[in-house]
Amino acid sequence: MKPDEDDDPEPPITLDGWRAQVNKDYKTPTLLDRAAYDELSPGDRESNDEMRRDYHRDPRPLGIPTFRKVLLQGRKQYENNKRYQGARPGLVLSGEGGVGKSTALRGLGIMIEIRWRELRPDSQDAVPVVYISLPGGTRPKGLPGSILDFFGVPFKHRDTELALNRQACELLRSARTSLILIDEIHNLNHASAAGAEVSDHLKYFTEHVPATFVLAGIDVVGNGLFSGRRGQQLARRFRMLDVKPFNYGSSDEQHEWLRVIAQFEHSLLLYNHRPGTLVKHAKYLFDRTGGIMTSLSSLIREAAIDSINDRTESISRSHLDDVLLDYSAEEHAVEARKRAAATKKATKATPKKSVAHSKSPKPAFTP
Repeated sequence: MKPDEDDDPEPPITLDGWRAQVNKDYKTPTLLDRAAYDELSPGDRESNDEMRRDYHRDPRPLGIPTFRKVLLQGRKQYENNKRYQGARPGLVLSGEGGVGKSTALRGLGIMIEIRWRELRPDSQDAVPVVYISLPGGTRPKGLPGSILDFFGVPFKHRDTELALNRQACELLRSARTSLILIDEIHNLNHASAAGAEVSDHLKYFTEHVPATFVLAGIDVVGNGLFSGRRGQQLARRFRMLDVKPFNYGSSDEQHEWLRVIAQFEHSLLLYNHRPGTLVKHAKYLFDRTGGIMTSLSSLIREAAIDSINDRTESISRSHLDDVLLDYSAEEHAVEARKRAAATKKATKATPKKSVAHSKSPKPAFTP
């Protein structure tokens, strides 16, 4: 049965799902001239609006500093490994949830696969990049099983771990896989016997497959990825890159946050939204999201859709206020309001000084 076009896309942990991600058109659609838009029939106008809603529903990687850093370091590691003999050094992305690790991990894979295919147009049967995600409670057969599942290759659960490892390694080598992305690596727990065995299997794959491994997970050090004898072996083979939330303390941090917001504004497909409107709400946006990229993306994208629905075609403060974010972001917003109220109260209680001090003008922000 052929799926409807509205069906959820296949996840990237399968070969078909991954190829759909790689082949996806990430270009921003052209916004129809306003005069031409106003002349559309009601049906055509609704189709145009739905196209723009779909565009805003889809999280898109932006040129944010952390994303660029992951792409830069990941590409360098991949390129430097091309002539490497033996187990190749890998990269680990670590950070709290929502900072964009998985998005950056997939973005790295998409970038490398597109470039790989451009250089080898006649190698369509190859699978240069494999993306898997370790589920919670991963068992010893989980790593090779996830790889075989990615390729859609059936296997028997009664097969030994060694047999599955060998089958997966042979498949990766025959597919000319040169980059293996493993998400949710924090589910690998060395404290359990199963986690220790999975760690051994990961080491086995790094030794038997001529590929660069890039892992991503939440607080991988705190979760014990590099703990114990097995962890120390992995620590010798992997470099770690911290992916952190944005801050809003120093002038440099504020300017970096402003640039991210400006990039979001630049990507909007709205008729009446004036660039700089969201930049003026930078502190508010930080207080709402805590500098977490997924929360900021959801906030702006949902507000954009609401502005299309109510025909205002511009994101206002009320649009932002009406978006319900994830629990963590909402809790951060509550704490931010409490701190702001306490600061305001303390300021009112402090006697004013008799000597006036001139304030230096704050430098203007240039996107």
